[in-house]
Amino acid sequence: MNKKYIGIIKCLIYIFGYLLCFVGCQYLLTKIFKNDMIIRIINYIVMLILLFILVKKNNKLDLLKLNKDNLKKSLKVGFFILLLSALFILLNFVFADSNAYHSIFYIIYWIIIFIFGTALTEELLCRGLLLNTLYDYYGRNSRKKVIIFCIFTGILFGFSHVVNALSGSFNVGQVLFTISLGMVFGAIYSRSNSLWGVVLLHGIWDISLSFEQILFITDVSTQTSNLSIINQILSIMPMLIIFIIYFMVLVRKSKINECLK
Repeated sequence: MNKKYIGIIKCLIYIFGYLLCFVGCQYLLTKIFKNDMIIRIINYIVMLILLFILVKKNNKLDLLKLNKDNLKKSLKVGFFILLLSALFILLNFVFADSNAYHSIFYIIYWIIIFIFGTALTEELLCRGLLLNTLYDYYGRNSRKKVIIFCIFTGILFGFSHVVNALSGSFNVGQVLFTISLGMVFGAIYSRSNSLWGVVLLHGIWDISLSFEQILFITDVSTQTSNLSIINQILSIMPMLIIFIIYFMVLVRKSKINECLK
């Protein structure tokens, strides 16, 4: 086997292995438990344990250390995501179709799930393992490499969301947008070296998109997955373009030295 492909193959093994474990664990848990909340919590705990083992095996435990300066930098570099998240939360709050609120327990549960479940597992996998694997094997010494590796891991990040099809919420447009979002998270991580910063940004972003469902008791009668593939893509196109531009701004020549080692 050509050594230059080992890093790429390793990344593919990680992503497919993760998806297989995630789906398999979820399937087994549904045979044991009937409560979706319990199933979700246990599944994420199992995934975090597996990812921790992989991180330790790859001598990357330093990723989990909290560096306050790097954290502040990641939030500064990712300020646009915080701004958009605040806007989405405000709009969801103002234009909500319901005045009935979920319980505090329900709200806290979903905030924890989004930050320490979804965001932490996906960032440990995609930025902590995948992106760092590419940097370890092929270097982090040029703008071209940073851009290519962020795009590649962004594609894998988007692909990992096909598991949403199991819950009936699969959306082609969402997957395409998630690729651009993964590229942005990769660039923010590369500039700040803060995994926790990207985890926080990722969690806040996910919360902002689901804010209405988290806070209010709503009756959702239509799903975007019912749209045609063309309409799914067209509906997400403005945000897709915005985030691709945002990614290129993050890795612009005047700031690329922050990404290089």
